[in-house]
Amino acid sequence: MENLFNEQVISANSVFEDRYISSRILYLYCFNSLPNLHFFEQLEGEKAFRAFKEKHDELITHIHQQYKDS
Repeated sequence: MENLFNEQVISANSVFEDRYISSRILYLYCFNSLPNLHFFEQLEGEKAFRAFKEKHDELITHIHQQYKDS
C-alpha cells in the first residue's frame, strides 16, 4: 500500500474572520474538503440544531459553533 503525505498549509491572514476563527477554513483544514454552505432565512437555528443533533447524534464527532454578539 502506498503511503501518502499530505501537507496542509493555511495562511495566517485567512484563519480569522473579524474576531472569530473562520469555520470554513477550519473545516477545510480538518477534513481536507470544502464545506457545504447553505443560508436559510427565517430558520430557528437553535431548534433546528437540537433536532439535527437528536437524530444524528451517533454520527457527530465534533461541534464547532459561532455565536453572534447580542
